[in-house]
Amino acid sequence: MLPKSIRWRLPLTYAAIALLTALTLGVVLLTTLRGFYGAREREYLYGNAGSISQAAANMLSSHLSKAAVRARLESFAFLSQTRVQLLDSQRNVLVDSGEPKNTNALAFSFVSPNGVQFGVDNPSLEYLWSLSRGVEDDAAMMSNLTDELFFMSVVPTLYGFGLSPEVRSPDRVSDQFVEVPIVNEWQHVVGYVKLSEGPAYGAEIVDGVARDLALASLFAIVLAAVAGFFISRRMSAPLLALSAVAERMAAGDLAARAPQSGGDEFGLLARTFNDMAAKIEETVLVLRRFVADAAHEIHTPLTALRTSLELAATSPSDNRAFIQRAHDQVRRLQGLTDSLLQLSRIESNTVEVARESINVAALVQETSEVYASQAEQAGLSFQLELPPTPVIVDIQPAAFRSALSNLIGNAIKFTPENGSIRLSVRQRGAYAEVEVQDTGIGIPPEDLPYIFNRFHRGRNATAYAGSGIGLAIVKAVIERQQGQVQVQSNSNGTQFLLRLPTI
Repeated sequence: MLPKSIRWRLPLTYAAIALLTALTLGVVLLTTLRGFYGAREREYLYGNAGSISQAAANMLSSHLSKAAVRARLESFAFLSQTRVQLLDSQRNVLVDSGEPKNTNALAFSFVSPNGVQFGVDNPSLEYLWSLSRGVEDDAAMMSNLTDELFFMSVVPTLYGFGLSPEVRSPDRVSDQFVEVPIVNEWQHVVGYVKLSEGPAYGAEIVDGVARDLALASLFAIVLAAVAGFFISRRMSAPLLALSAVAERMAAGDLAARAPQSGGDEFGLLARTFNDMAAKIEETVLVLRRFVADAAHEIHTPLTALRTSLELAATSPSDNRAFIQRAHDQVRRLQGLTDSLLQLSRIESNTVEVARESINVAALVQETSEVYASQAEQAGLSFQLELPPTPVIVDIQPAAFRSALSNLIGNAIKFTPENGSIRLSVRQRGAYAEVEVQDTGIGIPPEDLPYIFNRFHRGRNATAYAGSGIGLAIVKAVIERQQGQVQVQSNSNGTQFLLRLPTI
């Protein structure tokens, strides 16, 4: 079972890859070497078998005795270091040289033509030699032939015969064998020469390569595991740092940020995480401010409501006035909660409302009809300017009507009697512009950056009823429609400009 930590899984993966690579390379290399040396061994056997088959044809035609044939086959076996078998035409064994022996003897005797032993003064020599498969038998045989007899122990090696008695022939022999037909002078197959158990030329080399390859593979696997360990440490370090930052954030430290290093995927992950953390921190802070502001705003009407109810309960006189005050505070609370609920739905995008391609000029005209009469009752001049052609936008009509109602209602509320309100619609480039302008009390410059925040109210608006939610709703609605809200204000009045993309 693999460990769960990437710091250990990666080194094991590297080691496994190195092991598979070494195994694949070893199998291919050893198979290639074994095939190469096997082919060389077969070539060697075929070459010797071809020569021995010619000599065997002569021996068979000369009708030599079986002992003589065996002696010659043993000589051929000694020279070729193979097992030589003479087969008949039915492939039955006639003569077998036997298994190759590890120790052989080469005997020499030097005599002069007139029977005088070799000396320095007489360079004329006859060379008498014998090849034997056993040192003891050879000594007994050669002792009767010459006066001077020299023995040399010879053993086969990969490079020829070794004359040192300390040299030992390989214990392994080749598993290759060949059969070559013996053809007489009439081109008839009279038998076969079979050569087997020849020198295993590549055995020691293949074994040596296998041992070296095993050691090299072991070293490569260890090296890969060590390299994987260090690489895994470098790779897991950013992840561990990111995990530590996430734990800090889970513990309440919203200002915690992951270290950003490099332009690789880990750096991208750290930057993305930090962006997410920044948004989470901002959201949490906004929620905290929202809860604090909402509690503050709700606390005021609740206090007034409780006071009115207590006075109504304890006052011996008519308590209708106290009940009316309590009713007003209830309406204020209801308006505040409705506004908060509407703003929450807009910002959280929990309610999906289908958009419509609609003439914004007609929508503005329809919405303004109610407020035109309110403005007239308040002693205000209300002007509506519409374009001659339709201005088509893709919006949610109900949401846009709510935003526009907030702006017109504020204009009427904050504009003194005999003031004026102008509502206009126009198309400028790829945008439809809806402008609400009044001649009211204006917004102080120091309050302009905060007027779209929840519960924020201008310093000069404390005498007017309101919750400070309306403009936040306006901004949320327009931005949901991929639009923009702009505001300009001074002591002579305020101008709100809504810009929506046309279609």
